[in-house]
Amino acid sequence: MSDEEVAKTKQEIREKFDDNYPFPQKPYRYVFHFFDLIVALKINNAIFPFESFEEIKDTLKKQWAGLVYDSLDRDKHVPITVIEQFSKKLENIELQIRSLAESKTEESHGSRIASFDLKQLSSDLVRTDFQELKKRIEDILDNIIFDPFHDQRVIFSEEWDASKVKTWLESLVVLTKEFKWSTTISILELYRGLEESYRYWKSRSEIPYDYVRELCVIANNIEDSERDSFATTVALKLNKCFQPPPPMPVPPPPEPPELPDGIGEDVPF
Repeated sequence: MSDEEVAKTKQEIREKFDDNYPFPQKPYRYVFHFFDLIVALKINNAIFPFESFEEIKDTLKKQWAGLVYDSLDRDKHVPITVIEQFSKKLENIELQIRSLAESKTEESHGSRIASFDLKQLSSDLVRTDFQELKKRIEDILDNIIFDPFHDQRVIFSEEWDASKVKTWLESLVVLTKEFKWSTTISILELYRGLEESYRYWKSRSEIPYDYVRELCVIANNIEDSERDSFATTVALKLNKCFQPPPPMPVPPPPEPPELPDGIGEDVPF
């Protein structure tokens, strides 16, 4: 028998066994298929031959011990991102202290009392917080319109403007309450009422709830005088996914009607 015939016979025997054997639960029927997937892997497919249940128990104990050790050891290490954030905060503190020191003035009535310009420090703090907020908004919008691999989730056929964005942001208040206990929000729900103005990829249609909620919170806390500017910024970001619809094809001109025989053969200028 050829290899193909052997494989086909094995498959038929397995399917017959799966159909007739009284498995305690339905998922158990796929255990042999799972084994085939593991064996077919080129990496991470360590297979141990066992001669007794004791060997199985010992191997599982070692694997679990390794997992527990990794879990305990992982807590002792600080991710590099946390260190970078901490370092950045220290740099900001250093700059603020330096700015405060440079604003020092001396009293001129015989006493050496130093005073500091706290308005300057307050202005620097506000400026730093504003820069961080802008970066955070940029990151939130990126995660809403792009997936983790930075592939576009949606294509808009209509451009966004500030008015349309403000209406959309207001709808997020109800949406975030409605999906409060969800981990993701579907694009169909996020752009509810705009179904005719976009297309999307189903494989990238689930957006993390936390990003939508955070955008909603930021939008609701923007001062009234800044709402138009904020909405314009959001519109510019969403319009990165704008793609005008293709032009409608121009129908060909109608063919001239056929003339009766003998007409049109000799027409004077």
